[in-house]
Amino acid sequence: MKSNSHVEYVAQVDRPGEVDVAPEPGDYAFGTFVAVPRSAGDSAIGVVFDATLVNPEFGALGPRLTTSTELQTLAPDQLPETATLIGVLLLGSRSAGGEVTQGVVAHALSVGDAVHRLVDAEFEAFHSADDGLRAAYLPLLLAHGHPLTSELALAITQRLVEAFPAHAGAVAVLRDSIAWRTRIEAAG
Repeated sequence: MKSNSHVEYVAQVDRPGEVDVAPEPGDYAFGTFVAVPRSAGDSAIGVVFDATLVNPEFGALGPRLTTSTELQTLAPDQLPETATLIGVLLLGSRSAGGEVTQGVVAHALSVGDAVHRLVDAEFEAFHSADDGLRAAYLPLLLAHGHPLTSELALAITQRLVEAFPAHAGAVAVLRDSIAWRTRIEAAG
């Protein structure tokens, strides 16, 4: 894991062989909510907003003396240097007792922190409030400045409509407002 700012982090997806069960592409898809647990028992909560493929061999079109299959036999200690990196934007935190805070996370993450996908119940708990639904992080998300944040906000609000049908009307109005803003800004 590395960071680009206090709220934007880059994590490397485990490859097959590095862990018992490697994540599937759907586990780190665009708009997937994730948690980064800390030793204190609390977790930072974020969302996947970008992906980058790292392939040092890209553009190396010269002849090879060995194939990748032969390398496993002839040089088994040579590590594959390809990687999938995901961008994670932190949107809040969850205390060890389950209390949720949305907005800028006070603590910074550390190199080597693990990132886990939130299950549906955890996604709903992150957005549940005493008086209904809460998505207080949306202004922070929309102000981030990444070109995909509007599309990310639309994907999140669509998921909120599905997860909270009792609030679907209000969230749909918010989603339509974001969509309208996105189209107007794109037109200049």
